[in-house]
Amino acid sequence: IGAWLKERLEVPLVVTTHGSDTSAPFKQGRFQMLKDYADKADLIVAVSSALANKLQSCGTETPVSVVLNGFRIQNRLEGMHGRGCALLQVGRLEEQKRPHITIQAFAQLQAKRPESVLTLIGSGTHRTSLEALCRELGVSENVRFWGEVSNKKVLEAMAEAGFFVMPSVDEGFGIVYLEAMASGCIAIGTEGEGIADLIVSGENGFLVPPDCPEAIAEVIEWCLDHPEGAGAIAEKGCRDVMSLTWEHNAEQYIELFEKGVRR
Repeated sequence: IGAWLKERLEVPLVVTTHGSDTSAPFKQGRFQMLKDYADKADLIVAVSSALANKLQSCGTETPVSVVLNGFRIQNRLEGMHGRGCALLQVGRLEEQKRPHITIQAFAQLQAKRPESVLTLIGSGTHRTSLEALCRELGVSENVRFWGEVSNKKVLEAMAEAGFFVMPSVDEGFGIVYLEAMASGCIAIGTEGEGIADLIVSGENGFLVPPDCPEAIAEVIEWCLDHPEGAGAIAEKGCRDVMSLTWEHNAEQYIELFEKGVRR
């Protein structure tokens, strides 16, 4: 549709890829299809370097720029942290988000830290199997499934949690990480995914190998054993996301649009 309009209106076409629109066909090996779509545009915007690399590897000659997502900074909550060993994951209860990996990591952690709690916010087809996994691992009493709640409730949960864990794969650039870091959580994501554009492991958060609950548990244990170092990481994470507003995102897009029109 965009290419059709471009021809008829004689205007430049900018296409943004957010995640699964590129990751899903890329995983299926549909590289030529992605190249064909990208070649019809004058500029591609990707919300992370990981997505940009996937598109470029398909052979498109269309320039690809990276513009990171933003978040509503005015909605964040702070100053509610007394949180200790409280873990939080927010996202669909589906395979891509890897909630089962978070639960497995939590089970390892709880064996040493029985006071720990995990809250999972979101709905999805895997909830029943995840609840069964909690029973199997003996952590049901300390894992809470909240289902879908308002953004205000999510932010309140972030303000009370010590760790935000989302070891998802094929993730474009999750805004929920930004909200959690702005709330003072220590964020734990997956290596090689979109969030790696923001998180520098051990400096402003942590990145772990995919599907590795042991690494998640180790990171959290280190943080609990080194509260001063962990606090510095959380503070830097909070500072680093403050520039990622939707206003800044819009400024970058307007600059790209103006360059496109001039060309």
